[in-house]
Amino acid sequence: MVDLPIVHVLSSMGKPDWWGSTLRNVRKMLFQTQFSAMRAIYCVEAVNSAQRKQIDELFREIQTVAEVRKLSTGRIVSYAVQTKANCCEILDEIAEVLRSINEHSLCLQPVDNVAMDIVSDLCRASGSTLLSVPTCGICGEKELFPGATITICSRGNARIVRYYCPRCTALECKPKVSDFVRALLDADRRNIRLQAEVKPLKRKSRRDLSFTIAR
Repeated sequence: MVDLPIVHVLSSMGKPDWWGSTLRNVRKMLFQTQFSAMRAIYCVEAVNSAQRKQIDELFREIQTVAEVRKLSTGRIVSYAVQTKANCCEILDEIAEVLRSINEHSLCLQPVDNVAMDIVSDLCRASGSTLLSVPTCGICGEKELFPGATITICSRGNARIVRYYCPRCTALECKPKVSDFVRALLDADRRNIRLQAEVKPLKRKSRRDLSFTIAR
C-alpha cells in the first residue's frame, strides 16, 4: 500500500478576492503534500469499447495501491501511475497485464516532457482526447502528481485550487506548516498574499484567515 498524502486542515473566517470575484464565508483551507516516488506512463491501443472498459477497470483497481491519473481517452487510453520506491515491482506487473489485453501497449519511463510528448503525438495521430493535467502555480510546468496542493473552500462550495510541482515544493519547504503554506502562496505566479496568521486546525479552535490577490 502507498502512503496516503499528508493533509493539514486550516480554518478561516476571511474573504479572499479572486481576480475580481469574491469567495465569501471561507471556512477552511486544505494543504496536501506528498513525496515523489516511482512513476510510469502506460499507453494502450483500445480497439473497442470493451477493451477501454477493461483498461479503465484495471486502473480503478490500481488506485487502491498507487496514485493514478488518466491522461487520454479514445483509441489511445493512457494513464500515469506513481507508487512508493519499495513497491516499484507493481509498475512492471501493470505493463504485463496491459500487454495481455493488447500487445500494442507502451510503458514510458522516466516520466518527463519526452514521455508526455509521446502521449500527445499518439493522441493526435489516433484522434484520441488528451486530458488536462495540473500546472505548477510557481514555475508553470505541467505536473502529473503535484508535490503540494492548496485548496481554499467556501460555504458555497466554491474553491480555489493551486498546485505546486515537487521541485518548487521542495524549494519553498519550511519546518512549520503555516510558514510552508505562506511561502508557497507568496511564490505563486498569481501573487496570493496571506494577511493573517495561519495555523493548523486543532480540536475545534478557529483562526481568522484572509487573502488578497495582487492585480
